[in-house]
Amino acid sequence: MEEFLKNIPPNLRLIYNNSIKSIFIAYVLWLFFGVLGAHRFYVGAHKSGFIQLITFLYGLFVFENNGQEEVLMFLYIWLLTDAILLFGLVKRYNIRKFEELLRAIYGY
Repeated sequence: MEEFLKNIPPNLRLIYNNSIKSIFIAYVLWLFFGVLGAHRFYVGAHKSGFIQLITFLYGLFVFENNGQEEVLMFLYIWLLTDAILLFGLVKRYNIRKFEELLRAIYGY
C-alpha cells in the first residue's frame, strides 16, 4: 500500500493522508470520551456511537438511582470490548478510504 501511495498524484495522496484516522487519537477519544461514543463517531461508526451516547444518557438521567448501575455496567463492558475492537475499527476505516482512492484513480 505504501509503495502504491508513492506513485499516485500528490493531490490525491494529500486527500488520502488527510482522510485517514489515527489509532492514537481513537484511543485518546475512547479513554476520555468513551461513554459518549466519541471514538466510534471518529471512525465512522455513527450508529453504534449514537447508541452508546443514548445508553449513557439513559442510564444517567432516566434511572437516576433505581437500575442505573445495570445500564452503566453494560456500557462499561461495551467500552472494555471497544478497547480491543478499536484497532480494527480504525484499520477498517482506513482501508475503506484507500478503496475510495482506488476508485477515484481507476474508476471501479
